[in-house]
Amino acid sequence: MKQKQTAALENKIEKEYDNIAGIIVLKDDNAVYENYFNQCSESDPVHIN
Repeated sequence: MKQKQTAALENKIEKEYDNIAGIIVLKDDNAVYENYFNQCSESDPVHIN
């Protein structure tokens, strides 16, 4: 993802969505973006949608 798009996405999540634990974006079976929010990490158990 482009840096401006990534920053805009992260800012929106931090300001408006307190229920998002993390986001992973895949392209051609490769993770192109991965980040965790709201004091969550990749090792925390979460409900996935």
